[in-house]
Amino acid sequence: MKKLLVFALCIALCIAMAVPSFAESKGKYPADGLVVLFEDDFSDDEIDTEKWSLREGVTVVDGAMSFANGGNWINGGYSATVIPEEDDYFENYVAEFDFTSNAQDCYFGVGVRASANGASEFQNGGRFSVPSASETGSGISFDLAISKNQNPNAVGYIGVAFNDGGAWGDAEQFLVAYPDGFDGKSGHVMIVDLGNLISLYVNNVEVVTITLDGANVKAYNADGEEIFNSSAAAYPDEGSVNFYQRNNSYRVDNVKVSEFKEGSAPETAPATEPAASSIIDESKYDVSYKINKDNATNWANGNINGIDVTYFFKVEDDGLAVAVRGIGLKDGEYVQLNFNPGNYLWEVPGQFISVVLGEKLKVMQHNHKNGLLADDNPGGADITDKVANQVQKTADGYEVVFKLPKALFT
Repeated sequence: MKKLLVFALCIALCIAMAVPSFAESKGKYPADGLVVLFEDDFSDDEIDTEKWSLREGVTVVDGAMSFANGGNWINGGYSATVIPEEDDYFENYVAEFDFTSNAQDCYFGVGVRASANGASEFQNGGRFSVPSASETGSGISFDLAISKNQNPNAVGYIGVAFNDGGAWGDAEQFLVAYPDGFDGKSGHVMIVDLGNLISLYVNNVEVVTITLDGANVKAYNADGEEIFNSSAAAYPDEGSVNFYQRNNSYRVDNVKVSEFKEGSAPETAPATEPAASSIIDESKYDVSYKINKDNATNWANGNINGIDVTYFFKVEDDGLAVAVRGIGLKDGEYVQLNFNPGNYLWEVPGQFISVVLGEKLKVMQHNHKNGLLADDNPGGADITDKVANQVQKTADGYEVVFKLPKALFT
């Protein structure tokens, strides 16, 4: 008779590559529903310091705000932040501007939700090219060009990062590819910030849309494909608009910030329903194991960024009680439990079960006949009706509870 060997349990996470659907609005907005709150075309010879909070090296050159090329090092960085009237931060707004740059060996970009007097928040850029990763700041940065010296694999990408007073080097971040026809040297940039949804457009082409729900942040490219999923993002709820650069002769012109008229703002991200009570009582289990990007990959050795799964186990007289809390898991994806790691226990290899996620669970056994079901189909024999289970979709994934009968192990 086969024994129930829990200490030999090997847990595997298998991620299916399903592409999620996404809200139709994606941050698009009606141009006639906007009221201009701030604009500057830099027609004067000097920058109006009642409109801008500045760090050194920012001047007006040829009718544009110019961030000078400072050479190999800038002491404190070149940065400029819009000062909203009466320090009243922008909400439900569109920020847009034109820019040119030589886009050589370093970075430049734009940040939102910056402190109104915080030109230093992005003093050396966002996440991807800061001279010192320990520098702190607050805001959401869009690095429009990234240092080819420090990040050669990121050339041709926009880098986005989220920070709320921490070190930029630790900030949650992702890359999104340039749209067709954009070389990073000039263009028109537009950011739509609706509170729980932010969209970035370059030359009137949507590049990325970001949904924000507390620490849970997801990003989608223009095709609606999810390219980023984090449950640990930190960022301010509001703020101003900041421009920054290092060693690129960055010039910004025709800056405009507009607010949606009351009732004219586009749809935001779908409202989050109140979180349901957890179906997992952790106190009932003896041991738990956590799997995430720091200690696991998928079957294809791929990265599981944004996935965080905790397994709970308890050996009982009539079987093995299991609970799984999966952050970042979606419909149709599945988790697996391998009861023969390394094929050391029995002659038949690959004895495991799969739990397929969805409105209802599907449980399958692979590669072994047992007292529960005499079917060793390697592709999976359905044992769902023999396994008591409960499933709950959460705001950020799934929770499942089930009991594997003792007969499965005999």
